[in-house]
Amino acid sequence: MTSEREQARERGIHEVFEISIVLKGIGALVETLLGVFLPYSTGTLDLIRALLQNELIDDPEDFFASHLFSLINPSPEALQFGSLYLLSHGIVKLILIVGLMRRKIWAYPASIAIFTLFIAYQSVRYLRTHSLWLLFLNIVDLFVIWLIWHEYRRLRHKHPQT
Repeated sequence: MTSEREQARERGIHEVFEISIVLKGIGALVETLLGVFLPYSTGTLDLIRALLQNELIDDPEDFFASHLFSLINPSPEALQFGSLYLLSHGIVKLILIVGLMRRKIWAYPASIAIFTLFIAYQSVRYLRTHSLWLLFLNIVDLFVIWLIWHEYRRLRHKHPQT
């Protein structure tokens, strides 16, 4: 028999799991939308480039403008790759999140596997870029994987036949 304290702890973990899944779902939706609209963003990029060029004419040493200018100067191939990456990444995560929200047993191990692959990819990217953002994403993804694993164990314990 479980104690009241243990039940409260489990409820808390479950609530954090649900919140994290909703946030992951929102992120996946944003990624999917960005993937759809990225190829059509060249007009916006042209406007931003023009504004930055004016700033760089005024101050060629402007740190922010020079770095931002280099970031938003993608080739058409880079835009296409970015679009396909965001779209596929977002769709895969949306499918997994919907499965988790519906408590489909297959979604738990699949999510753990896919999110582990994302961590591996982000780690490789980190070794090339040293972006602290990628480390942060890895920490968040590790925590979400733990929550998924914990929820999976809880569901399997409640329903051993599934």
